[in-house]
Amino acid sequence: MNGDGAIGLAYSVTGPSLFPSIRFTGQTAAASGSGQMDVEETTILDGGGVQTLGFGRWGDYSMTSVDPVDDRTFWHTNEYYETTSARDYRTRIASFELPSGGLALSATNTTPLTVAPGDSVTFAYTISNATDSDLAGDLFFEMTPAGLAGIITSGVIPAGQSTSGTFTQPVPDTTLVGTYAYTISVGQFPDVSRASRTFTLAVVGATATESQTAPDAVLLGAAYPNPFRAAATFSFALPVPDDLTLEVLDVLGRRVALLAEGTHAAGAHRATFDATGLPSGAYVVRLVTGSGQSEVQRLTLLR
Repeated sequence: MNGDGAIGLAYSVTGPSLFPSIRFTGQTAAASGSGQMDVEETTILDGGGVQTLGFGRWGDYSMTSVDPVDDRTFWHTNEYYETTSARDYRTRIASFELPSGGLALSATNTTPLTVAPGDSVTFAYTISNATDSDLAGDLFFEMTPAGLAGIITSGVIPAGQSTSGTFTQPVPDTTLVGTYAYTISVGQFPDVSRASRTFTLAVVGATATESQTAPDAVLLGAAYPNPFRAAATFSFALPVPDDLTLEVLDVLGRRVALLAEGTHAAGAHRATFDATGLPSGAYVVRLVTGSGQSEVQRLTLLR
C-alpha cells in the first residue's frame, strides 16, 4: 500500500498458450474496503519462453515495494524467460503507478514558457477532490536543475469539490541560460506528490555560460529538496570574481564535504551535496569568500 492508500499487486501469469509473463493490477484508495481490484490488469512484460528445469522453481527473487521518496510509485522485480531453457532466466525491474483516486491536478501556462532571467511565468490550475472525504495538501513547484522549489499554496479541498487559481513564478536573475523542467505538484511538500504536471521552461539570454549574471551581493540559494534523502542541489552567486570555500558541516562543526574551492568567476554557479554514507540529521552549508563574506544554510537529511 502506498501513501495514497492504493494497493499495488504484481505477479506472474501463464497458460496453455501464454509464456510466463508479468502483469499488475491494484485497488485505488477510493475503492478501499470493496474487496475488488478496480485497476485494469496491465501487462508489464510478455515472456518469450518457458522454464524446463525439472523441479520447477519460480519467483525466488520476486518483490514489490513502494518508492521511499514519492511514497506513490510501486517497484516490482520478477523473473522471466526470453527463450525456452532450463536455467537461462532474466530479471525484470519495473515501476508502475495507480490512479490516486484522491486529488487530481490540471494546470496550464497563461504566459510564454520562454523567458529571460529576471522574468516570470504565470500558471492557472485546478485541484479536484474525487473522494468522499475532505483532503488537505500543498500545491508546490520544483524547477530542475535550478534547485528551486517551494509551496505555492496550502489548504483543504472539501469532498467532491475543486478549487482553481493562478500564480506567477519568478525566474531569478541568476538563473543560467538553458532548459529546465518545471513541475507543479499537489501532495505534501517536499516529498509526496499525488498528482503533477511538468512543463519545459526555456531560459534565454545573451550567453550560455555558467557565470552569465552577476548579483549585487554574495548569494547562497535555497537547497532542493530540503529535507532531502540522498542529495541536495543549490545555487550560489558572486558579484565579482573571488576565492571561496563551499563546505558542509555537521552539528559539531566538523567538515563532512567540500563542494567547491578556489577562484570562481562572477555570476551564478551550482553545486550538489551527495550525502551517501552520512547519518540522518541536521547539516550546515557554509559559503565563505576570500573577501570575508559568509552565507550559511541549514539542511536536514532524512533516512
